[in-house]
Amino acid sequence: MYKPCDLVACDMNGMDCRDVMRLMLTVVPYMKRGSALLVVTLKLPHKCSQGQAEKQMSEAVAILEDSGIFLVTDRRWLLANSNNERTVVAKMLPK
Repeated sequence: MYKPCDLVACDMNGMDCRDVMRLMLTVVPYMKRGSALLVVTLKLPHKCSQGQAEKQMSEAVAILEDSGIFLVTDRRWLLANSNNERTVVAKMLPK
């Protein structure tokens, strides 16, 4: 038996950011319901406009929030992120 974790962090490369969010939903059974945090750095296409970056990030965030499992609490373009990376922080909701 495992003990549910409090934090999942993902900095995965080579996958569409929306697919990464769908993949993150598969780790839900291993997370502590109601308090766990999810921190994901989304990798966007290297040559995309600011508008396209925002569209893909919004779609990725919607995948998490539409699941009814996570509430996205922060969306950032961190100084350490490259031009094609955005960081999303989400809190797992109680059942």
